[in-house]
Amino acid sequence: MLEIIFKTIIGFVGFCFIVWVGFCALMALQKVQAIGQLKGLAKYFGYTLLGIFAPLDFILNLLSSIIFLEFPRYRSNEWLFTARMKRYYYRVITKPNKLEKWRGFMGKVITEGLLNNISVAVGDGNHV
Repeated sequence: MLEIIFKTIIGFVGFCFIVWVGFCALMALQKVQAIGQLKGLAKYFGYTLLGIFAPLDFILNLLSSIIFLEFPRYRSNEWLFTARMKRYYYRVITKPNKLEKWRGFMGKVITEGLLNNISVAVGDGNHV
């Protein structure tokens, strides 16, 4: 039983890494497109990459419900993982319980450690 749990955790972390690598690639392509240099075959590869990683981002958002103990708010357009992190990052609760503190802490760690620093490096500002 412990082995199955361990393999599941390793698989989830690996999946998160793959989605993050795709995020990094897409942010770089966004910068190339912003300066008007995304042309030809690179443009088609970029759209293919977007077509692959957008569904993976959706799946990551759904799977992360286990960690955050909360489903994404699809009525609030939280279709992708970044939208959920944005809500956790900016949410201010006057009297948060332990679960809300956990979500806020993880939102800050993920946003500042994995999303914003890449967006600033290859983009024009913060991602969230």
